[in-house]
Amino acid sequence: MGTGNCIRRCLLCVGCELLADIDASCYVLDFHVSVATAEELELVYEPFYRILRAKRPGTPIVMATP
Repeated sequence: MGTGNCIRRCLLCVGCELLADIDASCYVLDFHVSVATAEELELVYEPFYRILRAKRPGTPIVMATP
């Protein structure tokens, strides 16, 4: 993973931490416009999902993919 991807992933995790502080009834994750490959999609979705699930275990998470 290149430095740019590491920084991007780190920033997304910080953003997810902030998003998870919102008491939403459902979270919808849709990153397909921001990523070009399946590998990049996995790098983005996996940490976002884990953070949201850890902070909001009972809240539905909808994940849209292209």
